[in-house]
Amino acid sequence: DVRTAYSRLRQAHLAETGLQRAVLKQLRVGVEDLSSDQQQIRQLGISTAAAQEAVRQADAAFAAGLGTNLERLVAQDQLLSAELALNEKQFNHSIDYLRLLRAVGLLNPGLSPLPPGSGAPAGRPEQPPHQKPEAADAGYSGAHHPQSTQ
Repeated sequence: DVRTAYSRLRQAHLAETGLQRAVLKQLRVGVEDLSSDQQQIRQLGISTAAAQEAVRQADAAFAAGLGTNLERLVAQDQLLSAELALNEKQFNHSIDYLRLLRAVGLLNPGLSPLPPGSGAPAGRPEQPPHQKPEAADAGYSGAHHPQSTQ
């Protein structure tokens, strides 16, 4: 029946349009997430450097007899908190990068430690193909690998 075929064609076209919108949204959000992550990593790097300087000053004051051990411990605690926040953001940046690669189709499905539909671990994952991720970085002014932001 022609009407049924036409109806199915319209439904397929609507589904395709919806999928295109979803992919474009994933790309837009992915690029924005990476940009935001980079800004936050820079700020957390500055905070970590300031905390390192505070530890250095607290140690120097303690060594000169002008500071207390409590001041050193507080400075070390602040440094550890800053380093933890930086490491968490770097990890989240890596996850966001992988999500963007998945959205543009550059993430190798063989990298999964689990085979599709199974809870059992797979053998060693296949090596990813040697592809340059430039296409994934459209609008992304940072380096091509999340670890390069350190």
